[in-house]
Amino acid sequence: SEIKADIELSSDKLVVINLPYGKGWSAYVDGQKTELNKVNIMLMGTFMSAGKHELVLKYRTPGLLPGVLFGIITVIFMVIYICIKKKDKKEVVLNEEHT
Repeated sequence: SEIKADIELSSDKLVVINLPYGKGWSAYVDGQKTELNKVNIMLMGTFMSAGKHELVLKYRTPGLLPGVLFGIITVIFMVIYICIKKKDKKEVVLNEEHT
């Protein structure tokens, strides 16, 4: 989920990364977040100035955090629902025994 590269450029250039462009990717040049652009129809690229740089690409699955949160909330509601249903069953059994 992370790719690092040391790059030395003789002039300012568009550096094209031979990976498919995707919304989950982010780029950091020398520790500073930089913009990733879609180039050559499907690849990623970023503009870099002349000199030595460290390029770091990080991938985070888009929508992962909301999906995990939704899953946790669903499990919590299911546990609450099951507990309520078990309590209702016990009350019905107790009421039947008293009649």
